Amino acid sequence: MDESNDVPENRVSFYKLKALSIYNKAVSLRETILNDETNPISEDALSVHLKFLEKMSDSFNVTHSNLEELDVSEIGSDLSNNFEDLAMEIEVRIRSALRRTTRNMPHHSTIRPELNVTASGNVRSRYHIPDIKLPTFRGGYTEWADFYSMFSTVIVQEPFLSKIEKFQHLRSCLDGPALEAVRSLEVSESNYDIALDILNNRFNNKRLIFQAHVAEILRHEKVEDGSTTKLRTLSDKLHSHMRALRSMGTMEEIAGCIIVHSTYKYLDSDTRTKWEELSPPNVIPTWDHFSAFLERRCQAMETMDQAMLIQIHSSQRTLQISMYSRPAIF
Repeated sequence: MDESNDVPENRVSFYKLKALSIYNKAVSLRETILNDETNPISEDALSVHLKFLEKMSDSFNVTHSNLEELDVSEIGSDLSNNFEDLAMEIEVRIRSALRRTTRNMPHHSTIRPELNVTASGNVRSRYHIPDIKLPTFRGGYTEWADFYSMFSTVIVQEPFLSKIEKFQHLRSCLDGPALEAVRSLEVSESNYDIALDILNNRFNNKRLIFQAHVAEILRHEKVEDGSTTKLRTLSDKLHSHMRALRSMGTMEEIAGCIIVHSTYKYLDSDTRTKWEELSPPNVIPTWDHFSAFLERRCQAMETMDQAMLIQIHSSQRTLQISMYSRPAIF
């Protein structure tokens, strides 16, 4: 028996066990953070837990990447997806606990934590809350949910910031079409809520977000050279978009939207405009809805064409009658 054939299998088992071990540590950390509600954890301990979570995430990603190179069936495995969701939940809980710790610190009414955004976009306070990199939102529909979730966690829910300060931080995070949407608003307390409403109404459009994820899936470049890095990039992006889609709709709705998006490009500009006008902003387009629209559109255009022909024939007949009824001139 060739012992060399057992090496890959042994390595697969090793990486599986290691990934599972890291996942179990994350589960234990989650339980520790959950107990914070009954047995508050100090700010320093929370900061250490946050750094430990970052190290665990890095270690898990390296381990699972090595596993996927040896066993392609592990790409996008349930363990990988579950760890990602678990890590995100733990991070949110830790940051929420840190906010509670800061909020409960004794302070005079005239003094508050000096929370500010640095030139690099990091949020820092004199109570040593870990630096948080605020993302920049440029108007991409697929980016709105993640951006608002982070901005809400760091800025919107921060009790020590005035609305004017929150508005300043909001504008510092915007660029492109997103910034243009609120650029005309003066920085004031009343305009802060208006700015959030404008951005939410424009970019929190379920139909456009859904279609944007589908478009990203369909437009991705083909992996030509068998590159492991490119294949990994493709896999990560596909899984990311599919998780987002499945959080908003069923697989049937996803499949229908893919068909709609693929056939939409064949429509003429007038029909496209009509489709956009008649499509509700927060309803995922289905094939049944799209096909029914096409049928109504065809019937309407055929009716118009028929009416036009009747009018032309009527005009021609009137002209002929007029010519025959004209008196002869001798």
